[in-house]
Amino acid sequence: MSKEKSKINVLLGIRQGKIGGGETHVFDLAKNLDKDRFKPVVLSFTEGPMVTNLRNIGIEVQVIKTNKSFDLFVIIKVIKLIKKYEIDIIHAHGTRAASNLLFASKILQKPILYTVHGWSFNDAQSRLVRIIRELGEAFISKKVNLVINVSQSNQKTGKRLYKNYKSVLIKCGINRDKFNYLTDDNEFRKKNGLLKEFIWYGLIARMTFQKDPLNLIRGFNLAQKENPKIRLVLIGEGELDKEKKELISYYHLHDKVIILPFHQNMPEVLAAIDVYCLVSLWEGLPIGLLEAMSMKKACIVSPADGILEVIQNRENGLIVDKSNPEQLKNAILELANNPELITSFGEKAYQKINEEFSIKLMVNKIENEYDKLI
Repeated sequence: MSKEKSKINVLLGIRQGKIGGGETHVFDLAKNLDKDRFKPVVLSFTEGPMVTNLRNIGIEVQVIKTNKSFDLFVIIKVIKLIKKYEIDIIHAHGTRAASNLLFASKILQKPILYTVHGWSFNDAQSRLVRIIRELGEAFISKKVNLVINVSQSNQKTGKRLYKNYKSVLIKCGINRDKFNYLTDDNEFRKKNGLLKEFIWYGLIARMTFQKDPLNLIRGFNLAQKENPKIRLVLIGEGELDKEKKELISYYHLHDKVIILPFHQNMPEVLAAIDVYCLVSLWEGLPIGLLEAMSMKKACIVSPADGILEVIQNRENGLIVDKSNPEQLKNAILELANNPELITSFGEKAYQKINEEFSIKLMVNKIENEYDKLI
């Protein structure tokens, strides 16, 4: 294929095509890049809704399937793809994408950026696993042209662990036109049984160890014993699906907890809940939380990494200790018993997004970094 000489061809790589924070970030970046100057090509290592959605808006997407963090055969295919699309800049999102794109970039002498959406190491890992992950991140961070951190917390960790750490902080942007607090939620409520007579708490995320949904269920179980007007909706699938269902059954919560798959219309989902819950064990800067704040939702969160950069306890949300069902119960009940707090926290959360998290600002800063590499 012939390259448009006036444009910079950018390869945006991400580990999977499912719905998630990193995937939303890549989608918004690809959609909003200045098309007069940049031509994005997205590479995903699995199929999924993100891939379909990008193709629907005319973005070129390629899928090279692998579940491995380092795959020699994938690297060969990546090299062919880079040559085919005459890529000028490679932008890897997440550790797995970076590990499968780094060697191709070096072989072809193409500049590469690495956006960290949360480090691959965390305190919940064994010492050996953490050391291996830290060494892997150190290798990638040293070899790429630039690391982009989406949270100050992750950037500070990088600077503390790695010598000569080359990074910039670029916060995620939220499409406030899409995530609008005036979104109509009636159809979603009617279809899924979210009756307005109850106060709805919601987790919208992959059901993984990181997001700690079992802790949320335990805290909700304690709270619902004291307030019959609260309900919980869990939206998303993941490795803890079986355990999640078993725990709901153990506590006899079938009539008080609704389980749903991921929904394509996230604004409609967020509009239908009253309180957004994210009690993760670790995070980068969770886009789902920012989207909820843009929808004027009160939030109950854990003090995980970038979360503390957007939620101030008792100012625009409530912060509870990680893996602490008793604190979760108290937070759930406090909001349920004080609806004015739900409104107040939601308003202040919205103000935070309005002031600091613009898609236009995010994309402009990333484009500036691209320009420096050409």
